Amino acid sequence: MAKRVRIISDTGSDLPKDLCKERGIELIGMGVEIDGVARNGLDVSAAEVYQRMRDGAVPHTSQVSYKDLLEAIEKIIAQGDIPYYVCFSSRLSGSFRTGQMIKQELKNSDFVVFDSKGASIGHGLLTLEAARMADAGESPEKITERLEYLSNKMEHIFAVDDLVYLKRGGRISSMKAIIGGMLRIKPILHFIDGAIHQFDKVRSTKQVISRMVEIMEERADDIDSQDWIGISHADDIEFAEELKAAIIKRFGNKKFLINEIGPVIGAHSGPGTLALFFLSKKQGGLES
Repeated sequence: MAKRVRIISDTGSDLPKDLCKERGIELIGMGVEIDGVARNGLDVSAAEVYQRMRDGAVPHTSQVSYKDLLEAIEKIIAQGDIPYYVCFSSRLSGSFRTGQMIKQELKNSDFVVFDSKGASIGHGLLTLEAARMADAGESPEKITERLEYLSNKMEHIFAVDDLVYLKRGGRISSMKAIIGGMLRIKPILHFIDGAIHQFDKVRSTKQVISRMVEIMEERADDIDSQDWIGISHADDIEFAEELKAAIIKRFGNKKFLINEIGPVIGAHSGPGTLALFFLSKKQGGLES
């Protein structure tokens, strides 16, 4: 009997825990530290972290622990199956490197570590596709081929509510944060090859939504055929629902995966962040 592929992911995917359980995905927590207290990302609520941030706390995050990931991998191998880890972008975390270290030390040629080059639901949608293919009995090679195609086309478009959180995380300079805060600028950011780049900036929540829909229209690859549109939010479900309604108004009914941005990503982007995920002609947009 052929070995079965079993999918592992981490909390950088922002997938709901119950959905992971339903799809047989082993979810590993990344670390979150607040006021010197370290906690597993699976055991801390995003709402708590966002409230602490509003009160002035500065959370710190860490990659998946070697121990937790190793235990998950060894359990799957002991059951005679193939572990397949779809991890948070290697440009933003050391989790991919940790997976590679474990693979090398176990000397297990079956174990696969795949760099999603993504975050939040962009990472999560790849994980769900890997789980679908694993359930269908596809080989690790076929899953990797499909995920490489999707990761190169998965568009991440997101806007933050307050530049101060990006400044704390070292993403922008203090001067830009001060000026942006004074002018109430809301930068619209995107991913290119797993790294964050500024795309545009607007000055109101209404403009964030309309600009995201415009970007989707400009860049989406055959939007009518896309299985899922992803939306994630940081403690602002109403904002996410407004974006969903705007997309439906422009493109018609779609299947949406909407979930809260977890504490690992939210610690850097801050409360009020809104993100949109879809398949683009090319991740980061067309070349000029």
